[in-house]
Amino acid sequence: MLEQAVSVLQKNEHPIIHTDRGPLSMARMDKEMEKHHLTRTLSKKGCSSDHAACEGFFGRIKSEFFYEESWINVSH
Repeated sequence: MLEQAVSVLQKNEHPIIHTDRGPLSMARMDKEMEKHHLTRTLSKKGCSSDHAACEGFFGRIKSEFFYEESWINVSH
């Protein structure tokens, strides 16, 4: 998903990316973030409430938009 996101950035766009501390792809993500001059924010270790507002917002978007639609014939 990060690769798709950076593919649409303009030359001088360097957004701040909020991530959790998931260990699965941290090294790869660190390299990509550095390569594209992106800034990462992280929740404090053991403190998931740091990004609760973001999680709540995107959860609401999913509930009200994605889950009510049929995506059978949709592709990217």
